[in-house]
Amino acid sequence: MQSTQTYRLYKLGHDGHIRAGTWIEAEEDDHARQIARLMCDEHTPALEIWQGERLIGKVVRGGERSG
Repeated sequence: MQSTQTYRLYKLGHDGHIRAGTWIEAEEDDHARQIARLMCDEHTPALEIWQGERLIGKVVRGGERSG
């Protein structure tokens, strides 16, 4: 069994500004990216994924960009 890690997802609006933040638990960085991709929709076109001070990446609706 793999332990979980805490990540912070920042929901970005269409203007690129942070609209909200949410904490998630994930097994690893790729799992956090999967969760972020599921959260992208017409109201949240992009999310940044952070673990502490480390930027994991940015998920954009319809694709993904790394950090």
